[in-house]
Amino acid sequence: MRVEGDELVLEFESNYNFNGAPGPILYLSNNPVTPASTDYEIGVVTARSGVHSYRIPLSEVGLNDFEHLLYWCEPFNIRLGFGSFE
Repeated sequence: MRVEGDELVLEFESNYNFNGAPGPILYLSNNPVTPASTDYEIGVVTARSGVHSYRIPLSEVGLNDFEHLLYWCEPFNIRLGFGSFE
């Protein structure tokens, strides 16, 4: 993650690969298990592999507000995966 102007940019590198269930939603979260009402919903996963990024307005989240990126399957209401920010 990095700050660019008034946005937080969440970047994925060329080795990124997602082969998960349908309907994946990305959340910034402090709970790596399930989304909470205090989480920030980034939105639907837009890429299944390769380099891509998501831009999040800093007016909506702070750089250190969240510890995890959570992949959640809305149709089946299950966690698909998570990652922690370094």
